[in-house]
Amino acid sequence: MKKTVMALCAFAITTAFGISDSDYNKFDTLDESGRYKEALAFLKPLAEAGDGRATTLIGYLYEVRFDSYGEGIKWYKKGMELNDSLAYKNMGWIYYLMRDYKLAAKTYEKASDLGNVQADAMIGNMYLNGIYYTRDYKKALVYIQRAAEKNNAQALTDLAICYENSYGVARDLNKARELYRRGAAGGNEYAQKALGRL
Repeated sequence: MKKTVMALCAFAITTAFGISDSDYNKFDTLDESGRYKEALAFLKPLAEAGDGRATTLIGYLYEVRFDSYGEGIKWYKKGMELNDSLAYKNMGWIYYLMRDYKLAAKTYEKASDLGNVQADAMIGNMYLNGIYYTRDYKKALVYIQRAAEKNNAQALTDLAICYENSYGVARDLNKARELYRRGAAGGNEYAQKALGRL
């Protein structure tokens, strides 16, 4: 009886907070080795049990690995119904690419509320560039700094831009260079190019 109660508690925790680390590692191994059908078969029972992150990862497989954009969106929307932050972030990006900036912003805001760092970086970028939101460097910095603290390459780059151009902060080229270096190390192309000119 005790083992059954423990198993039920573990299941409740997994479904409340998303896929377990060991299950994610198994999915990641399958995905990285190109075994996408096996990854899908592995995730489906977890998604059917109500795991929001597993549901979103199925969306990712369909969108990115199987080139089935519509099926990916369907699964992302299911993930959103299960309150998965990654599902909101991924749909925010899709809306952004579609140039539906209002819907992108609202979707990113929900992802941010759920703690998604990439959503914070995108909202900050949108405030910084006046995309949907009125350009507001102070609001941009709130989101950008939050994401930069988690080493998000886009946020580090945007923060460097702020320091280089004194957008909401005092101009500091040394700080800008340091942040561009960190953004470049994270793969941001703009940061890589910026280092060549500073």
